Amino acid sequence: VSTQSTGGVHLVSCEAAYGMKLFVFLLLCLFFSSLLCVRLPNAERNRHRVSGLYQPIVSSKTYPSGFNMMELSTRPWLYELSLKYGRTMKLADVPESEFDFYINKGINMIWLMGVWKLGQYGLNHDRTDPGLLKMYAQVLPGFTQDDIIGSPYAVYQYVVNPDIGTENDLIAVRKMLNSKGVLLMLDFVPNHAAVDAPLVQANLSFFVRAPSYQKPPYDNSTYLPNGIAYGGMGPGWPSLIQCSTIIGTLTSFNTKLEF
Repeated sequence: VSTQSTGGVHLVSCEAAYGMKLFVFLLLCLFFSSLLCVRLPNAERNRHRVSGLYQPIVSSKTYPSGFNMMELSTRPWLYELSLKYGRTMKLADVPESEFDFYINKGINMIWLMGVWKLGQYGLNHDRTDPGLLKMYAQVLPGFTQDDIIGSPYAVYQYVVNPDIGTENDLIAVRKMLNSKGVLLMLDFVPNHAAVDAPLVQANLSFFVRAPSYQKPPYDNSTYLPNGIAYGGMGPGWPSLIQCSTIIGTLTSFNTKLEF
């Protein structure tokens, strides 16, 4: 069940007043985005690094006719391809023609959203929480447990989710796209992690914790037994804990994925 689909259903049923607020918000986003674009040419020489992964910052000089990115929700996309080809599809099985379909439409970057390994805690939560199950039934009547695949942002570890393939498969996709002049974008989530991520036990100081004046047992709707804060930001968030520093998430990033 896609949260994006849920959002769509919610928006369709909104009243006109809410729709107007959303319209104004989008206009503001467009305005500030235009201010950012003005600065892009000056940032052309800058490069960024995350564990050895280098890509140039996009600039109007590099893409004078505009820059287009296509987001693919990786696991649902592979599921659709599995139905199309009549067999289970992982990254290594995707024909180049499926990528060319987007590239030929002028796409400069493909964002494979949700490629990282997920924990069992979040999946169990998403499959048993009464509020979520009720929402699923509204969005996807007749859904089954197999339709609930867990939040892609409840990252357990920055290694490739075995459901989609291997690290070598992902690297092969990146090289193939680059050979066609197209960039690959992946998720990096600095502000939260999966509740059961190994980093939680290894480095408690990386995460937001209960104030010192609060003593255990903690309120289980806000804190884990070890005092780490979690949830509190809408459906699905109880499967996530809040990082107090980007360093914590950088520490867990997989340095083997240096391209």
